[in-house]
Amino acid sequence: MKYIPLNISSSYSLLQSTLTVEDIKRYAVENELPAVALSDHEVMYACIDFYQVIKQSKINPIIGASLTCQLTTDGSMTIDCFCYAENYQGYRQLLALINKNKLTEEDLLLQAVLEESSHLILVFALQSTQVDSHPCQDFSPILDIFQAVQQSVYLGIDVQLLSLHPEIKEASHSLLAFDHFSYEKMEDLEARLVLKAIGEKSQLDYTNQKKFERIPHEFALEEMEKIKEEYLQAGLLEAVEETEKLAASCELNLPLHEKRLPKFKVGNNQSSHELLVEKSYEGLKKRNLTSDKYMDRLEKELNVIEEMGFSDYFLIVWDIMLFARNKKIQTGPGRGSAAGSLVAYALEIIEVDPIAYDLIFERFLNSERYSPPDIDLDFPDNKRQVILDYIQKRYGLGHVAQIVTFGSLGAKQAVRDTGRVFGLSQEELSSWSQSIPSKPGITLAEAQEESKEFVQKISMNSFNQFIYLIAGKIEGLPRNISTHASGIVISDQELAEVVPLQEGTNHMLQTQYTMHDLEAVGLLKFDILGLKNLTILNDAIYFAQRNHPDFKISQIPFDDKETFEVFRKADTNGIFQFESEGMKRVLSRLQPSEFEDIVAVIALYRPGPMNEINSYIQRKKGDEKVEYLHPDLRNILDQTYGIIIYQEQIMRIVQQFAGYSLGEADLFRRAISKKDRKIIDEQRERFTTGAMANGYNQEEVQHIYLLIERFADYGFNRSHAVAYSKIAYQLAYLKAHFPLAFYVAILRSASSQKEELYLKELLKENIKILGPAINQSYRNYYMDSEGIRLGFNQVKRLKRGFAEEIITKRYEKGLYRDFIDFCKKTDPVFLSPEALEILIHVGAFDEFAQSRGTLLQSIETILTNIESGQFTVTLGEIFSPHYIESKDLTVLEKMEQEYEYTDFIFTDHPSGFYREIRMYNDIRYIGEGYPGLTASLLVTIHDIKGIQTKNGEPMAFVTSSDPSGFTNLTLFPRVYRQYIKKIEIGKTYQVLGKIEKRKGAWSMQVTQMQDAEKIHHEMTACRLFLRVKASQEDLPFRIEQIIKRFSGHTPVYIHFEDRQETVKLKRHLWMEVNDQNLSLLKDLLGEENVAVTE
Repeated sequence: MKYIPLNISSSYSLLQSTLTVEDIKRYAVENELPAVALSDHEVMYACIDFYQVIKQSKINPIIGASLTCQLTTDGSMTIDCFCYAENYQGYRQLLALINKNKLTEEDLLLQAVLEESSHLILVFALQSTQVDSHPCQDFSPILDIFQAVQQSVYLGIDVQLLSLHPEIKEASHSLLAFDHFSYEKMEDLEARLVLKAIGEKSQLDYTNQKKFERIPHEFALEEMEKIKEEYLQAGLLEAVEETEKLAASCELNLPLHEKRLPKFKVGNNQSSHELLVEKSYEGLKKRNLTSDKYMDRLEKELNVIEEMGFSDYFLIVWDIMLFARNKKIQTGPGRGSAAGSLVAYALEIIEVDPIAYDLIFERFLNSERYSPPDIDLDFPDNKRQVILDYIQKRYGLGHVAQIVTFGSLGAKQAVRDTGRVFGLSQEELSSWSQSIPSKPGITLAEAQEESKEFVQKISMNSFNQFIYLIAGKIEGLPRNISTHASGIVISDQELAEVVPLQEGTNHMLQTQYTMHDLEAVGLLKFDILGLKNLTILNDAIYFAQRNHPDFKISQIPFDDKETFEVFRKADTNGIFQFESEGMKRVLSRLQPSEFEDIVAVIALYRPGPMNEINSYIQRKKGDEKVEYLHPDLRNILDQTYGIIIYQEQIMRIVQQFAGYSLGEADLFRRAISKKDRKIIDEQRERFTTGAMANGYNQEEVQHIYLLIERFADYGFNRSHAVAYSKIAYQLAYLKAHFPLAFYVAILRSASSQKEELYLKELLKENIKILGPAINQSYRNYYMDSEGIRLGFNQVKRLKRGFAEEIITKRYEKGLYRDFIDFCKKTDPVFLSPEALEILIHVGAFDEFAQSRGTLLQSIETILTNIESGQFTVTLGEIFSPHYIESKDLTVLEKMEQEYEYTDFIFTDHPSGFYREIRMYNDIRYIGEGYPGLTASLLVTIHDIKGIQTKNGEPMAFVTSSDPSGFTNLTLFPRVYRQYIKKIEIGKTYQVLGKIEKRKGAWSMQVTQMQDAEKIHHEMTACRLFLRVKASQEDLPFRIEQIIKRFSGHTPVYIHFEDRQETVKLKRHLWMEVNDQNLSLLKDLLGEENVAVTE
């Protein structure tokens, strides 16, 4: 006799069990159980995985779930009802109950459960009974209720419950041994309790001897035999035998891997495939691609699509993309292997010509391997919900759902959660977390191998060892539910009839099954992605078309000189995939000259193939010879200079050498990329046989196969690389030709860190950054005729509601005539003095006649007059005081306030007068560079704070600014003594020093300071002209030596009389002009050949 465990919670009863499906399977196999059940509370997250894993182990999987059921209409008495599917009809009834419980606000009543369970076995767990939210103390009323239940049900018990309530033995229904198992071994109890504490946000006391008291009515699987003996000793043999009977009654066979593809509605007595054929040929004709090459490829692809039954899928995707185009929503060019489909290109699902770019259809859809198509649809991230709303409307609310995912307890999270449960401080938790390498997917075991700090942390004391032990036990378990970033499912049937559901986000349903489990039940995932880069592209096109209405991104040339200059200069901030410093270094070295270079860089700049970047660059430049292992590789690898970069090249090689079909070649690529030695050897044998049959000798074949084996794991999907390169190229084209539109677009989507970077780049590009304007600004950055204007959202401490009010009232009532008109039109709820002060300080009212000082002084009077109604009376308007005239703020005060509220400066900065200094003296903006770099800044002084060192020496902290923001200058004693008497507030200086950054703020340790006015005078007022009459070999060298000795700010020009040419020397060869320096030059060249002009 076996005791079949029926009440098992898996780890998908979130934070209520440590048991994984593998744990349950292992226990069932080791103990030779004929059956085992899963019964998570109110969810079915793990059911499909459980069913498949247990079935493969030749054990009967019993699918169930528990639901809280009300025994009385007033809700005072509840019990957990466990529902087990006898068969497929029972499984569907279980779905119905789960979905009713999750998707309606109705309480689940006992009678409703009984009426909807003809193919379910019901077990009511008496130990879960609650009366008025407290554990039941008297079961007589409960037993009376079940006395009236005519249907055959079980009453679940455990020995502990019966010892306390012997009256249960008199129940009219069969008693069932029903102990709750939530962990595998007794040593896992601590981990189970920690999970409970994580969920409840409570703590455990490590020092308390009673710290690990068991949860009532919960047990470890390894206790099962002991528990069975307890039943037998208590005379409850039948309760154990009933578990076998119940298990034997459950014979569930799920129809997995049957297609449940949604159907596309087609009219005119046309089949879906006929419509697909029609639209595909129309699409190619529209693109003027009607040659035999295209027609043959199209026919071949359509045949495969029909054979595999995916015509409806393509039409659904086509319909979604058609809607987007009709709504002027920018769509991506495609991504992944879908770019290899000519049908997708004909339907305008993708915008990459697979024939022009030599992309392979079999890499996407292979008739020799059933795998559903996977077309990722990219939309601007701010338009994704519009697309989802359309899909729901088109197919019905109950037919579309988001897909669940799970956030798991990764290494750092497991340690942090465990530490918090045992009372560690935030500082201690951070210390633990920082000792674990920040590497995606790293495990605690890997961290122990890679981090000495982590090992030291663990071995510090027994408590830390305990933290590590428990964290290791909960690591990898699901912690919370989330929503798949892009995936949705569409079904012909109501989804509630097919899968368990729950409420998702934005009023959508969400499946309880994950992506892989949905595929198992026959549903097909559609990926609707929201890409920030498409939002940027969409916005940039919109702003470009404001001044150039005929511009179309689809018509740009892909050999544009200015666009490639963006890549060659590595001027790729804001360019998708090309913003990293490492990528910029590659571009600088490579100097891309054609679109294929962009594609190759995206494919190469990854771990593994990155080692080939140097060879690719050297071969492109001709500095390294391009060699092929065999002449027949030339046609395949010529485009990439003999280097295997793409997966498609591997497929072409095995097709060329061993006679594989492209479908077989795709299977070969997949197999060998798994790095399984057995598979690699099997494939080698087949490849060798095929290649030698094609006339290649043994040695050639071996070398070719080793080459394939080396690159198989590194090869990148060329279709994906081409599609991504297209987005990058389009953005680079906009940056080159419509810089204003490009920058406003990237600023509208930028993070605060990127925003700072882009704004500094605008300064370098001499694109004017304009402050908020009450009649011109919108919520976000906007393109102005003069430059880029900040939106109200960029103003700190200004409520979003106020920004909406400003824009709405301007739209409804017309432009604001002045400050008073603004106050009169605005809802008084927003008119606080503090909010108005912010708007004044950022210059929002600068377009009106009154100064900022006058407006600040007038706020209280104006608000009082409006509140009292004076401004509504004509005579009152004439005689009442409108503004209180006041002195305007200084330039420094304006800049300080602008920066405080926006982190930027709009007022014309004093340093702007000295643009020649910035142009010629390698001046950086504040925040450019990195800590430790010695650099020069051009800054205006705002404040000087003198202090003393510990030794009593004077030094100073100086507040300064440039057009990009503020920084603190530190003048240590030596520098202080040298320059303090020369520094004046309000004046501008060129400063040299070491850049520092502390707590997010930039500063500089100054070593030199020079008055910008003096430098500017030397640069603009003075020119030094030298005339060389006869060429002497050493003369240029001797001139350079003198200039370098007396480096300064005066431009130097040399006129070579023999060739009648005047040359202006580069900036580092300018010099300081004084009598001593001039004398040396006159001695060398002759007095008549040295002249200074002012």
